[in-house]
Order: sequence, then structure tokens, then C-alpha cells
Amino acid sequence: MAFKRNADKIKQAMAESAESVVEQSTPVETAEKTATESKKPVPRRRRSIGDVTQAQNIRVWRETHAKINFIAKTLLNRKIYEVVDEMVDYFVAHKLTGEQKETFNQLFKK
Repeated sequence: MAFKRNADKIKQAMAESAESVVEQSTPVETAEKTATESKKPVPRRRRSIGDVTQAQNIRVWRETHAKINFIAKTLLNRKIYEVVDEMVDYFVAHKLTGEQKETFNQLFKK
């Protein structure tokens, strides 16, 4: 019953959707467009610490922000094993007691 009352509207909607399908591009045209678009380098904007803190609603002191920036710039082109090696050397030199240093040196002779 409802179909009979709305038959004209349904036919019109189907005709409009058929016209829009005809106007759409073919898969080959779409593939060609994406192939040419993918050749262009997409500029990526690097997220700064300020962007991250604003997005996460985190408050960071200026001094802490400056320290984080300094560390990030220092470690930018460094290999991770070099950084870890320096951290271990610093920890052994400044944080361990004499007995702990001896034990460390016995385990890992230099």
C-alpha cells in the first residue's frame, strides 16, 4: 500500500541515483587520479611539544619545555645505542656507590 502511494517518489529517486552513478568516474579514472596524486610529496608538519601538550591538555613549565626541546634537538641524529651507552656511563659514574661500581666493573669489564 505504501509503495503504491509513494511509487512516483521512489521512481524519481531511483532515476536521480542512476544519473549520479553515470556521472561518477570509472575505476580506471579513479586509479589514474590517485596515481598522479600519490606522486606529489605530501608535506608533513612536525608536531611540536607545544602542540602535543595543548592537544592533551597538559601543562608544562617553561624550564621543562626548554629542557625537552634541548634533549630532542641533541638526540635528533644520534643512534639509540650511543645514547643508552652514555646514560649507563653517567649512571655508573654518578649514582652508584663504590661497592656497586666494583660489582658493575666485574660484570662488565671495559
